[in-house]
Amino acid sequence: MSAHPAPKRSVLRGPEPLLSQTEATRRVADLAQQQAETNRRDMLFRKNRDLLSRDLRRLERQLGLLQVDTMQPKVDELIASDRMSESAKADLTGRLEQIDKHVKLLHQHVEKLVALLSSPDEPEAGE
Repeated sequence: MSAHPAPKRSVLRGPEPLLSQTEATRRVADLAQQQAETNRRDMLFRKNRDLLSRDLRRLERQLGLLQVDTMQPKVDELIASDRMSESAKADLTGRLEQIDKHVKLLHQHVEKLVALLSSPDEPEAGE
């Protein structure tokens, strides 16, 4: 018994994509990848900004704990005593004034940084 050989099935293949379609598909994929990277960078920027804002608020609270004014009565008592030289008294007074001034400056810097970080994400012209 001999069987007739079955004809081979033709392999159906879709039409080859046109070069312009391939290029368009590649461009769309590139744009999607660029957008994903931009979104990732934006998310990282916002996360870092939020973390820094939180750190600055913590620093602001800690600076609020620094009370130089409460030290002044003790300084006045030391200055009134005769156990310190005039130069040491002047140094003590001057350094306490500098500490107070620097604490106030630190408060101002922290406030400005908080304001800067709470501004919109858009870069300014010229950056």
